Amino acid sequence: MPRRLQTISLILTLALILPIKVSAKSKHIFYKREHETCRLKLWDNFEGDEDLDYKELLLEYLKEKNYQVSTLGESRKIINGDYHLEFTWLRSGSKLFKDCSAEIKMYQSELDRARKSDPIVFEDSKQRSFPRHTPSGKERCKRAIRDATRALPHCILKK
Repeated sequence: MPRRLQTISLILTLALILPIKVSAKSKHIFYKREHETCRLKLWDNFEGDEDLDYKELLLEYLKEKNYQVSTLGESRKIINGDYHLEFTWLRSGSKLFKDCSAEIKMYQSELDRARKSDPIVFEDSKQRSFPRHTPSGKERCKRAIRDATRALPHCILKK
């Protein structure tokens, strides 16, 4: 009798898990934003070598979301209606393995200059404490960046 119960519970568990995995592989985009050009300017506040690694990772994730990404120059010139994005990261904590947090703010310009007083279209921040493979925490920061950009809406060109 216990063997039969184990078999039934295993079948029920598989019946509940399989539909979830099948639906998770769907390529349908649920969260999207329509825009004329999908242009996005990235505030250039990347200074160190580690910053440049995170910049490349961020650019990769933004291109996956169908944004045409370029960096914002010192003049901060931008076309009216285009997006500009501010990215910051920070390692914190007093332990050996420090936590890493990443914050993303996406604005839509109202004038021909990028300003932090423009309306915020998207804002998200994530903090990662795990995995703890290395004390430097690069993998925690990379995962925090991935988590913060995961909720970013896909850009769909208006027709």
